[in-house]
Amino acid sequence: MDDAERRDLAARLARAAVARLAPEEAPLAEAGLGATPAPGGGEEVLGFGLEVALPLLTPVALAVAQEVARCVGDQLGAAVRRRRRLAGWLRRGRPDRGPRPARPPLTPAQLAEVRRLARERARALGLSESRAGALADAIVASLATDGL
Repeated sequence: MDDAERRDLAARLARAAVARLAPEEAPLAEAGLGATPAPGGGEEVLGFGLEVALPLLTPVALAVAQEVARCVGDQLGAAVRRRRRLAGWLRRGRPDRGPRPARPPLTPAQLAEVRRLARERARALGLSESRAGALADAIVASLATDGL
């Protein structure tokens, strides 16, 4: 998975998570794709005076999705390299047989690892345990249902 594919995957995961958990932030997610949260600022606050404050999920969702896309890309990259070596060995002396096969879906163990990574990253960025778990679940659900 190259950098452009990782960016696309991160954007898709962040959009899906925000749409599921904080649909009112969807325009902000679209505007902020590619942005990362401020260091140490997990639940950043958008406020209009002392009486109104709204913690934002979007910056954290973007950062977590970028980390997940990096991890998934690394896992897939290793698997693809192994497949290519095997396919090259099997094809020696034969012409190329067309387009490469689609990426395989993530295994349950890989999805569990993605969930753990996403929850830990969200916690590190300051989300509460419940919001971090919900964000991790939304990202894993998107990977499991929409694929890569």
